[in-house]
Amino acid sequence: MWKRRAEEPEHNKVMLVRHGDESTIKRVKKEDGKIFLCWEDGSDNCIEVGPGDYQVQGEFVSIMRGLE
Repeated sequence: MWKRRAEEPEHNKVMLVRHGDESTIKRVKKEDGKIFLCWEDGSDNCIEVGPGDYQVQGEFVSIMRGLE
């Protein structure tokens, strides 16, 4: 997995985000000044996060396979 360093959430980008005690990879959606972390499983599941509820750690760029 490769990521690009990022500190701010970017709309419609898949980002590595620290939320609570865990890091997660979610698509970020910004709507009406609100920020949502959304699953990529085809569902419409999203978590609304407040300003102090998350920390962006980077943008997810790609998965590299077969490098073993």
